[in-house]
Amino acid sequence: VFSLNDNLRLVDESVWCSSDLNSNPSPNAAVETIQMCWDLCVYIFDNIVAIDWHPGGYCYCQNSCDCLLSFVSAKLVVASDFQLPATCGDSLTTNVPTSKPTPLCSDSASWYKNGEPSKDCSWVNEFAPQRCGVKNQKNVPAFEACLVACDTCPGPCDSQDSTTWYRTDDPSRDCNWVRDFYQSRCTRSNEYGVYGFESSACPYACRVCNFCEDDPTFSINNDITKGCDWVSLASQSRCTKLGSYANRTETYFAFTACPNACHVCSNYSDCSDDSGWFKNNEDDESTKNCDWVAAAPLPVDGIGPARCAIKGTNSDGNSAYAFEACRSACLTC
Repeated sequence: VFSLNDNLRLVDESVWCSSDLNSNPSPNAAVETIQMCWDLCVYIFDNIVAIDWHPGGYCYCQNSCDCLLSFVSAKLVVASDFQLPATCGDSLTTNVPTSKPTPLCSDSASWYKNGEPSKDCSWVNEFAPQRCGVKNQKNVPAFEACLVACDTCPGPCDSQDSTTWYRTDDPSRDCNWVRDFYQSRCTRSNEYGVYGFESSACPYACRVCNFCEDDPTFSINNDITKGCDWVSLASQSRCTKLGSYANRTETYFAFTACPNACHVCSNYSDCSDDSGWFKNNEDDESTKNCDWVAAAPLPVDGIGPARCAIKGTNSDGNSAYAFEACRSACLTC
């Protein structure tokens, strides 16, 4: 946790460096180590001179350090040759969020079965969950609109998707299969009548719970209709598209801005590289693996290693992009 590169220095005192930037590079997930905090800040912002890190995993990037605030348990890291300023003269007692508000949940007042206005969320509720797969004229399934009726109110995922659920009579059609075309496949059930969108099946694949949050300011080609929600509708092809954040000129892969849509939330699965992944059209002994992905230099823009957008085969023999399998190399954890 406290290991650092030689060009960095950990300030032992419980202090917090303040600047106008004061930005958290990972607001939706804990940053587990001090070095990771520094690397993220330098990766995303220019002219970083210090980072503030708290054992709870909170990370803040600073582009200046005019004075030091007192903060119990905080860890300040600066460049080894940086001259520390004087204290600010007051203390910082609370600057770190501890929880996120729970969103309100209700059934849509405008959704109804395609062509039948009388069959709304109340109708769905009368025979849920069987009717939760019915779609409206815009192809939106009831489980995405009738949240109370279908018991799919959004919230944090209690656990990962089931590893034992699969569509009736076909073990290959599990939650990974569901997530590729979730709007139609979440309405499939297993031999016990449990639908994919239910909490005991594939809630994360079906987008009825969240391990993290997507950035609402991100879009593809500055088209506000092509944000993370748009990415999520076809994540297997859209997560490798380039886009940008509002008021920023750098380009980024969608998987960096839309971790929930692209299923790379840091607290969803193991944060490590798959030792069995290799680039497609290579043999099992290929050197084009996660180490090869990590060796690619970072581009000038903020898109991360370009090789993270390459598709390959993981250790289970399934198709997977590098950003999904090489999570440490691609900074997707």
